[in-house]
Amino acid sequence: MCFETIQASLAGVVREHVASGAATERGLARATGVSQPHLHHILKGARSMTPRVADRLMRHLGLDFAELAGVGCEKGPQVRPVPLLAGMAGPGQTTPDPDTVTGSYPLPACDVAALLRPCAVRAGADPALAGFLDPGDLLLLDFGAEAFVQGSWHLAADGADCVIRRVQVAGGRYGLSAGRDWIWRPLLHLSVLNIVRARVVWIGKSLEQIPAA
Repeated sequence: MCFETIQASLAGVVREHVASGAATERGLARATGVSQPHLHHILKGARSMTPRVADRLMRHLGLDFAELAGVGCEKGPQVRPVPLLAGMAGPGQTTPDPDTVTGSYPLPACDVAALLRPCAVRAGADPALAGFLDPGDLLLLDFGAEAFVQGSWHLAADGADCVIRRVQVAGGRYGLSAGRDWIWRPLLHLSVLNIVRARVVWIGKSLEQIPAA
């Protein structure tokens, strides 16, 4: 499961609302703060849906993460509690430890089951991701040993910090990106698993919509 999967589920639900007359593109655009043409392109798949727009659509339509993640489950969204880690992820924060747990969040088992070691943690402030990742957002992470995916978002080491960045490896170097630009550094004697702590599976904006276990 990844943000693209949830995005596709949400877009499908929104299209159903529009097709049935339960909502209009104009009204949804007004509620999410984007233009109607932009929302139209999102629903057609021509534009990507940011977590902020996804959050506003979910709020407006009364949807939550568990419902969207459970779309397509053969027997419905059977719940599995995912460990909620102590601390926060971001610059100046102590690196989240999958063995230091303060609680849990219930998520659909049919999606979480595919992850090697699912954990949740809250995001700390990160100026490089302003407008994309806000303090207090919920991150669903996979701490499995094989969780690295080239070019995807990860919890990654950046000097003394552990931050949320896209990660690539090429030609004996690794790159970190918070947007379009990449910062490249030599791997030297390191493996990518020394840089990557976990893969980011989902960024959730509506924490109050996900009941604590």
